[in-house]
Amino acid sequence: MNDVCDAYETFEHKGFTVEMHWDTDPINPRKDYDNFGTMYCVHGRYTLGDTDAYPPQDDDIVLPLYLYDHSGVAMNTTGFSCPWDSGQVGYIYVSRDQVRHEFNTKRITSKIIDRVKKLLVNEVETYDKYLRGECYGYIVRDEDGEEVDSCWGFDDEEYCREQAISAIDYELRMYAPCEQLTLEIRHESI
Repeated sequence: MNDVCDAYETFEHKGFTVEMHWDTDPINPRKDYDNFGTMYCVHGRYTLGDTDAYPPQDDDIVLPLYLYDHSGVAMNTTGFSCPWDSGQVGYIYVSRDQVRHEFNTKRITSKIIDRVKKLLVNEVETYDKYLRGECYGYIVRDEDGEEVDSCWGFDDEEYCREQAISAIDYELRMYAPCEQLTLEIRHESI
């Protein structure tokens, strides 16, 4: 459960207030997601990547992992410009057998390899957001300040905002007919 701190942003939508929050207890995407690739990392101060990973094999599809460590940490597959605070920390990889299975193919083409690399880069980008603390949640409150919806674990701030708006629109679609029926019943009983 998240400790709810003050919202860093609030906005109104159709009579509801949306509070945007930093997710103070985000889900670790390397532990709690079903990942395509395996992230093998070695670092003296941090436990990074997949804790049960082993080094990649010669026939695996592999991308390097670089870590930037200065007032926080960041990770990517291309490297950072600072030679003092960054360097290679490991690899993200997938076996060719797993690629054949996931893509339902016997032959791994260059087009498939490009797709695999994009998937691996996306996993690293998601993990990077987690490492940087770029995780979000929202709380929706009604006109009385009562919480009517909340959701956490977003790694994209704009998507989090869109989901909060969708939750309000859903609430209005679901409960508007009930409120109309209540008004009709009250009107008929008068």
